[in-house]
Amino acid sequence: MLFTTLLNQHFKHCHLVMASRVGSSTNYALMVLYLSLVIASGVNIIGHVVFSPVEIKETAQGWFGLGPVAIHPDHQRQGHGTRLITAGLETLIDRGALGCVLIGDPLYYSRFGFINYGQVSFPPLPTEYVHWRSFSDLMPKGPITFAPAFSLDGEQPN
Repeated sequence: MLFTTLLNQHFKHCHLVMASRVGSSTNYALMVLYLSLVIASGVNIIGHVVFSPVEIKETAQGWFGLGPVAIHPDHQRQGHGTRLITAGLETLIDRGALGCVLIGDPLYYSRFGFINYGQVSFPPLPTEYVHWRSFSDLMPKGPITFAPAFSLDGEQPN
């Protein structure tokens, strides 16, 4: 409960993080969270990143979605987000993941090797905000399906 309280106080995506931890019900067997990393200062959590399985039509399984990533405002622009994302990507590679996708700012995420050539999509968003990074020679193609927890109403966009 302390974890939930800390996130509620500091991160706007806390509902998404907690929903992804338990799926769409309280059955912990339905968890969609694959990797969750935090960074702390003393006993305070100051940053968090989540990686969850995704499906990409016309693409092999083994891909993950990055996000949300959040850093407490008092600790932003100190490299904490970069460290969390880098550690998460390295862990995915070590565990044999095929790649990672995300929805976000092209300028920020390109520094981690993410590209947006338009092969992957998340309608109705413009493809310029949909990024991917392959950890092998495989290139993803098709629309991304995130876990229902990543939609406020539990539904994927059409």
